[in-house]
Amino acid sequence: MRQVLPRLFQARRLPERDEEGIVCFITVAGFLNGPGFQKMRDDLRRTCSDVWVIDCSPEGHQPDVPTRIFQGVQQPVCIVLAARKLGKDANTPARVRFHALPEGRREEKFKALAALSLADAAWEDCPTGWRDPFLPDAEGQWATFPALTDLFVYNGSGVMPGRTWVVAPDVGSLKARWARLVAEKNPAKKETLFHPHLRNREPGDRHIRKGVAHGL
Repeated sequence: MRQVLPRLFQARRLPERDEEGIVCFITVAGFLNGPGFQKMRDDLRRTCSDVWVIDCSPEGHQPDVPTRIFQGVQQPVCIVLAARKLGKDANTPARVRFHALPEGRREEKFKALAALSLADAAWEDCPTGWRDPFLPDAEGQWATFPALTDLFVYNGSGVMPGRTWVVAPDVGSLKARWARLVAEKNPAKKETLFHPHLRNREPGDRHIRKGVAHGL
């Protein structure tokens, strides 16, 4: 979906022609502000004249089933309507507007959708930066707080051991666990203490019999 809208508008465009059109679809809402979709938002702002976004999951991730537009989809979803006019200037960002459906059962959301118009005053303008989120700017005191990335020099996953037993709240607990693992002579019990990754009920990529080519 990352390149669908720009490609739809570009696919049949000839060098000497310009084209216009409207595309509407419903999808998971991660691209609205996800960092991995910045280029998609940039492309949409350059390709389209106007973009309307309807948040269908104001309850957030894994909402109660009766509130979901699609009962089997636990991720937030949104409806996107993107329009392109003739003569669209790629250096002028599209106007992006946002509206959230009311929280509650899907039947109430369907009623709200049926009554919604593009001319309604309920739409909120989104920021105009090329890669900015397709969400309204934050307001109030919350908008003045620094972002976490402004406070921390490093932004990453850190140590990823793949298991939780090697993580302890204190040095003593971790040393005790390690000593018990090293001292265990029964191979089957030692494997259990190591908590191997299983694949088809067999030890997977991490187990006590795995050879390591290079140490730390």
